[in-house]
Amino acid sequence: MAGRIRDEDVAAVRERTDIVKLVSGYLTLKKAGHDRVVGLCPFHTEKTPSFSVSPSKGLYHCFGCGKGGDAIGFLRDVEHLEFSEAVERLAKEAGITLRYEGDTPAERRVASKRQALVRANEAAFEHAVLEIAHISRHLLEDLVTTAPPKNREVEAAKLKARSAARFATV
Repeated sequence: MAGRIRDEDVAAVRERTDIVKLVSGYLTLKKAGHDRVVGLCPFHTEKTPSFSVSPSKGLYHCFGCGKGGDAIGFLRDVEHLEFSEAVERLAKEAGITLRYEGDTPAERRVASKRQALVRANEAAFEHAVLEIAHISRHLLEDLVTTAPPKNREVEAAKLKARSAARFATV
């Protein structure tokens, strides 16, 4: 990123982002009227839905905790991102090329290198997760086949629970 994102590009991101689709990626929404969907708020614990999304307005609001805003604000709040990071992520999903104020060729090269590093890190993370899952599966299979017959199920369940707890944040 090299400077401030142009206002017209931010407006295009807001306009092209389907807030219902975005929010649905984080929680279950149900239709509640002609222009409203509701669900449980991701920002606080609740048992009855107080989180409302208006597709025509492109806004969300929680009547329980008071949080509200547009798609950019939702992504910022739920993923703990900076404004520019949220706009960049939504622009990528919407196929919008962002322009920055004060973009020089050198700044564009730095931004391009940064984006390449981010993509490489994302790929490495996905690969590591798959490797951990593969190794865990083999360890579980080995344990099940080497444990005494009466304890196999108990040991397998214990290992599965420990693995799930250990890698739950992945």
